[in-house]
Amino acid sequence: VLATLFVPALGWVAFNILSPLFNQLDRMSEMKDDAAPSVAGAVGLGAAASLLMAQNAEAATEISQLAASDNRAGVLATLFVPALGWVAFNILSPLFNQLDRMSEMKDEAEP
Repeated sequence: VLATLFVPALGWVAFNILSPLFNQLDRMSEMKDDAAPSVAGAVGLGAAASLLMAQNAEAATEISQLAASDNRAGVLATLFVPALGWVAFNILSPLFNQLDRMSEMKDEAEP
């Protein structure tokens, strides 16, 4: 049940992380003429990603066991704070940019 609460936030975080990653990989592939190092790099990244997922699964299992044995709200809040902070960071930056543009347009419109 708790996992369904994390899916949207973690999906958004993954979306924001994967886009720059793919851009960097595209730039790296444009710089290299060899296809073999790109394949080796992709295999290495795949192996690193699988290890990262395995560690995340172990950490999630450990946290769920802790949450099952300790029902305090503080433990559950620590699960939400990093993901929600990242989502807020990604939302607030465009918001402030839009507010700045609106303020500049207002200043330009005044005589």
